[in-house]
Amino acid sequence: MGNWIANNVSTTFELSSAIVTAADSNGSLKAMLPTRVYAGQYATVGLSWSALAPQQRYFGALQFTDGSGKVAGTSSVSIDTADPLPVAYLSKPAPARRAQ
Repeated sequence: MGNWIANNVSTTFELSSAIVTAADSNGSLKAMLPTRVYAGQYATVGLSWSALAPQQRYFGALQFTDGSGKVAGTSSVSIDTADPLPVAYLSKPAPARRAQ
């Protein structure tokens, strides 16, 4: 598959698609949510997705509901276990502190 860009140079890319259903269950997706949110304001959600097979790509969706169970919003999550964080970031030593 190819694409022509503005300067008439060809480029290649990979096109992927995913269909997520409520029956899908790969690994363990956990979400940490605030106890209270307010309309028109931002809120932070923490996510962790563990027990995923290496060298795979995963796509998931989270649905946020209001007090009555009505879906108020949906967010997508994409994980690529074949592309981990660079080792330099994982093993970077903390800066040395000066003695006072």
